[in-house]
Order: sequence, then structure tokens, then C-alpha cells
Amino acid sequence: MAGDWSQVVCIASGPSLTVEDCEVVRQWRDPEAGRRVIAVNRRFEIAPWADVLYAMDRAFWLTYRAQVRSVFAGKLY
Repeated sequence: MAGDWSQVVCIASGPSLTVEDCEVVRQWRDPEAGRRVIAVNRRFEIAPWADVLYAMDRAFWLTYRAQVRSVFAGKLY
């Protein structure tokens, strides 16, 4: 991805995360200004517009790979 990654928000699992929080981050995101977003695990479901999806375990990718590929356009790690 072109551009600077000077500011990054990580959207991760947690009981306090809301769709409204993600919408604020979506509006803040601006790749041209170096503002990027990383979604973790199933957060791709509420942030399919994120720049990166990060998931560490093989079981996640075996279970969700097809769904991720159908809705997520960012980089996969």
C-alpha cells in the first residue's frame, strides 16, 4: 500500500467495542494522510473497510477465509 502509516487504529475484540466506535474510526481513516486501520480476527465483519486484517491462528483462517475473501479487500496477515 502506498503512503505513510503515521497513525494507526487497531480494532480488536472486546466487550466495549461498538459499531458506533468503528464508524468514528471509518470516518477518521484517510490513507492519503497516513491514517490507517488494522482489524483483528472477526472485526472484519464490522470493519470490512479496514486496511489490514490480522489473525494469528490457523483455525481462524480455516473457518473464515472464504467469508473474509468475499467481503474484505485489504491486506491479510
